[in-house]
Amino acid sequence: MGKRLYQEDRYVVENLTNNILCTAVFDGHGGYECSEYCYKHLKNVLSEELTHHHDLETVLHNTFHTLHTHYTHWVHTHNQGWKSGTTAAVSLVRGGVELAVGHVGDSRIILCRSGSSSVIHLTSDHCPSLIAEKNRIVSSGGSVGVDNIGRHMVNDALSMSRSLGDLHLKPYGVIPLPDTRTLRRN
Repeated sequence: MGKRLYQEDRYVVENLTNNILCTAVFDGHGGYECSEYCYKHLKNVLSEELTHHHDLETVLHNTFHTLHTHYTHWVHTHNQGWKSGTTAAVSLVRGGVELAVGHVGDSRIILCRSGSSSVIHLTSDHCPSLIAEKNRIVSSGGSVGVDNIGRHMVNDALSMSRSLGDLHLKPYGVIPLPDTRTLRRN
C-alpha cells in the first residue's frame, strides 16, 4: 500500500474444477481498477478456458489475453481506469503433480520445497532494461530512461515492460503477453 490511503493490490486463492488450485497476485499501480477487475474475473475466465483446453500453459496464455481484452472494453465503456495497470503472477496446480505459472511484470513466483532452505525462481521480471524488451518498446515509438533512483522506466511512467491494463502505454510496446512454464513433480 505504501503511502497511499487505499490498496491497489489483490490476490486470489481458489479451487477450480478438475482438481486445480489457483493462486494469483495482482500488484496494481496507477489506480485499483485493473487489479480489481482481474481479481473479480479471473475465476470465470480460467474456468471457461479450462473447458476448452487441457494444456495449462495455453489456459494461462489465453486467460491473460482475455483479461486484458475485457478490461480494455470495460475502460472504454466506463471511461475510467485508463492509466491503471497491474502485474500478474498466476499459478495453477493440477492434482498436486503439475504446476503451471504465468506472469507479466515484476511480481515473482518462487517455489519452496518442504525441508529445503533453497528456493527456485520460476519467473524473471519483465524489465525495460532487458535488450529484447527495450528493443520492442523503442521500435514501437516508446522510450526507456532511468529515473533518479536508477530504475529503467518506459516513457518515464512505468518500471516494467509487460502488464495488464496501462492502456496509455500499450501503443509504446508495453504488452500483456505472459511468460509461462510448467513443472511436473517426479
